[in-house]
Amino acid sequence: MIIYILKIIWIFLPGAFANMAPLFFLRINFLNSPINKKLFGENKTWRGLFFGIIFGILVAFSQKILSALFHKIEIINYNEINIIVFGFLMGFGALIGDLLKSFIKRKFKISPGKSLPIFDQIDWIIGSFIILSLYIKIKIEFFIYSILILGILHFLINIFSYKIKIRKTIL
Repeated sequence: MIIYILKIIWIFLPGAFANMAPLFFLRINFLNSPINKKLFGENKTWRGLFFGIIFGILVAFSQKILSALFHKIEIINYNEINIIVFGFLMGFGALIGDLLKSFIKRKFKISPGKSLPIFDQIDWIIGSFIILSLYIKIKIEFFIYSILILGILHFLINIFSYKIKIRKTIL
């Protein structure tokens, strides 16, 4: 079971880092304009999309470099895929999932920064999986387990981040 959890974490790492990347670049003024303020809110910027995708690609390259050490938890062969495409799709997918959630929040008049429980934890997983599935075949069971495991892990990381005062709220 531990190996299965590690496989899930490993393949979704580029999407996870892409999802976190925009937070690291908040003070950079490059591409700092909303993608579409009316649809997604003012906090979803071209800067976040750009740096998220770059992080996805960089993490995928790191996975390829480390693949000899982590081959037991790989569900794809990093030497047989185009690593730039893989990283791009994981990063883009994670951020598209986040944008879709923001769109839903705007439609339900939920303020930017306010929580949409459950979706806040799994939006990037759904987006990453859907976009990645256009490139490689992944079993639906793996996707379902990924949502459960990564959703819980994401929630636990939020609690930890709140406790050490990185986040202002748990959700």
